[in-house]
This record gives sequence, structure tokens and C-alpha cells, in this order.
Amino acid sequence: MPVLALGLFVVASCSEPPARQVDDVRLIVLISVDQFPAYVFDRYESVYSGGLRRLLDEGQVYTDAVFDYAETWTSAGHPTMSTGVNPWRHGIVGNSWYEQVDGEWESVSSVADDGVEVLGVPGKTGRSPKNLMASGLADWVVAADPEARAVAVSGKYTSSVLLGGQNDKSHVYYYEDDVGRFVTSSYYRDAYPDFVTRFNDELLPALYAADSVWECTVPQDL
Repeated sequence: MPVLALGLFVVASCSEPPARQVDDVRLIVLISVDQFPAYVFDRYESVYSGGLRRLLDEGQVYTDAVFDYAETWTSAGHPTMSTGVNPWRHGIVGNSWYEQVDGEWESVSSVADDGVEVLGVPGKTGRSPKNLMASGLADWVVAADPEARAVAVSGKYTSSVLLGGQNDKSHVYYYEDDVGRFVTSSYYRDAYPDFVTRFNDELLPALYAADSVWECTVPQDL
């Protein structure tokens, strides 16, 4: 975002900007954190370090940015950010909703898809963006460059599937509680890449086995 703001500033301040070759963008990162309002940056500013510290010091914080509709949910909010359009256009109006099927009203999960399976878990219903009606950032990147890679990872399947866009070429992985691993669905691929298998087999067990106790580092008066 700071790059975009700078670009707009330069164009607006130069009546005859010099011609120059714009470098290709090598990396785009979109991070979405549920229940992380803008005021949290100010409230906990004194204890931030690492990535959050960098975002605060080198990025741009918009304290009055809001979704342009009454109420949002995880499934509705993420594609709104990645597609740039509101739920009535991208089709994901909530985490679930009701639709009439064969004369009966049925609850529909935002990303459930009976036509696909969790890869490596036969018979377990997979996830896909079949209900997503608008293309998003991941789709635009893949369409612009066949060699580009789009990766969406989350502890929740709704987040990774909907941020991964409509295409089936994205690397979309999510943690499946009853499987105990990061998985994907047959919508995206027919085999896990080595880096996912290695993470599940080696790094994830190490995290579970870590002899550590979570301690709050934020002063109680904050």
C-alpha cells in the first residue's frame, strides 16, 4: 500500500512525468486477520515486534476503513477484499445461507462442495470456490502470468479457499481439525507437493510436541 500511495503522489505532482520502465511486481501478500480492528495498532503499539512492527512502521494504517455493507462475516469479508466487490456481486453473503433446492430450503456452507474430496481422505467432503461468482487477486495474477504462483494458507478452510480465487491452479491449504494436518481438495490437485508433506510430517508434529506454555506479553493495563 505505501508503494501505491507514493505512485499516486508522484503522478499528481508532476505535469510531465519522465517516461520510465515500471519493474514487474515480484511478490504480492494479502494478510487477513479476523477481529483485528485498526485501533488495535495504536492500543498495543508499545508491544509490537517482528512483522506487526514492520507493518506499523513501514506501512499505511487506515483507521476509518470499513466494509461498504451492514455486517460482515469471515466468508463474506475475505472475498470482498480480494475481489474488490461486495457480497451481492461475489456471491458469498455469509459463512452459510439458505437456498431452495427441489422445493426445500437447505443450508449451504460457503465453500463446501460435494463434488470434490479432501485430498488423501477418501469420502470426506472437500472445499472449493464453486459459490464464488467474481474473480480475485489470485485469479488476476495467474491469468497475467502462467508462471506465477498463487498460494493461500489458513487455519480455516473458508479463508484459504476464498482468498485463493476461482481458479484451480492456486495452492490452497487449510488445517482440517479431524485430520490433524494441512490439507487441500481434489478441486485443486491430485497430489500434495513435497513442501506440504514435509511440513505435515516433520514441522507440524514438532510444534505439537514443543515444551512451551503460552504467556501473555501484553501488560494488563492495556
